[in-house]
Amino acid sequence: MKEMIRFVGLDVRKRVVEACILDAAGEVVARQRFELDGTSLRRFAWERLEPGDRVALEATTNTWAVAAVLRPHVAEVVVSNPLATKAIAQATVKTDKVDPFVLAQLLRCDYLPRVWQPDEATQQLRELTGRRSALVGQRTAVLNRIHSVLAMRRHTNVSSARCMRSGAESGVPPRHSRKCFVRRRGRSCWNGRLRHCNST
Repeated sequence: MKEMIRFVGLDVRKRVVEACILDAAGEVVARQRFELDGTSLRRFAWERLEPGDRVALEATTNTWAVAAVLRPHVAEVVVSNPLATKAIAQATVKTDKVDPFVLAQLLRCDYLPRVWQPDEATQQLRELTGRRSALVGQRTAVLNRIHSVLAMRRHTNVSSARCMRSGAESGVPPRHSRKCFVRRRGRSCWNGRLRHCNST
């Protein structure tokens, strides 16, 4: 007996997942809503999905973790570009709301715009570089805030370079003085500047 192909659309949100399963003719076979956690996701895969199913979901923060859990249970997991998917849905299905039913229909009609799916090593590297970029941005924001506070207290001549020189004169290794925060015994050059500001 030939295995029937089904199309599954998943709307993955921060805490819940909404699913819609269509048959080859586009008729709704099942709808389900469940919590977004490992146990609920695996239960859905075991109880609802079949080996011949094709699953569609949009690229979000949780996409790759969800795809990794579902991939062993189905024939294919397709991740779509959210902006392109919305544009295609407006043109073909005549709606601007991309819900699980729309995702499954677009997948069934082969209209779903796919995104490249990285392998596990590449995905881990992207997460690492993304985290580093976020930390660098936070460090820059802190430095800008410190400069703003010093400027408001009329200490406009303080600079990162001056802080670095201060660290070098105290015997702090260059790799620490470049950060402008660390002193060998836990003292910060910026803390000294701020204490001076508060005393004036």
